[in-house]
Amino acid sequence: MKKSNIPQYIQSNWYVDDQFSQQLGDNTAPQKEVILERWKIFDLELRKYLSTRTFSAPLRVLDAGCGDGINLVGLEKILSNLNQNFKLHAVDLSVLRVGRVLQRFKRINAFVTSLDSLPFQDAYFDIVLCNHVLEHLEQPDIALQELLRVMRPGGMIIIGVPNEGCFMAKMRNYIFQRSILKTTDHINFFTSKSLQNMMTRANLKPLIIYHRGWFLPHMRLIRLFNNIVGRYLLNWIRIVFPSNAADLIAVAIRDP
Repeated sequence: MKKSNIPQYIQSNWYVDDQFSQQLGDNTAPQKEVILERWKIFDLELRKYLSTRTFSAPLRVLDAGCGDGINLVGLEKILSNLNQNFKLHAVDLSVLRVGRVLQRFKRINAFVTSLDSLPFQDAYFDIVLCNHVLEHLEQPDIALQELLRVMRPGGMIIIGVPNEGCFMAKMRNYIFQRSILKTTDHINFFTSKSLQNMMTRANLKPLIIYHRGWFLPHMRLIRLFNNIVGRYLLNWIRIVFPSNAADLIAVAIRDP
């Protein structure tokens, strides 16, 4: 296994907020709704994928850029409900976050590493999830190639990114909430086309790209529309104008 030489200042200062309390807490309805909607897509695609395959060994699953482990909770629930024999692995650049994962999840292998140097052998994983990570990276193409290296032929990858290259995102960033560009650590502002182009460069063809939610041009509007009527309206608008969805979730199978 390869080791990653990560500067200590990056390891210790990447992020420090508690993602569970901020995104899944009782007072975080808008954020929690987003997480649960993503899990529904993960659930659907994992069910479709696993229904056509059998595995003699435990299913090997990687959460690449796991943070505090929010999506590990979702993956555990989904795979357990599918009666799968599985083993979860996780990586993140933050020592703090990996430490939290190891404390919360007793049976998960978690490592501090960057996505361009993963500590796993070739063709190791059956399923890889990389959710809201690639927008932070200076060289997402290299990270994607490394993720494909550790995937077995026929393995499935799920990639989620914010749709921050769309028209509504530009309205937010350059007109209605320009402070975002001063505080964000996002480097890549993806659209459905640029996401697909990146995957094509990696010789990976998406089976489907989901357009989830609607990109509201100011953060305060998220809470305003987080009710039954608001979500219904935004979902209808997304169906009519999918290019301005809030999230993009691509699903692909690595060719044999």
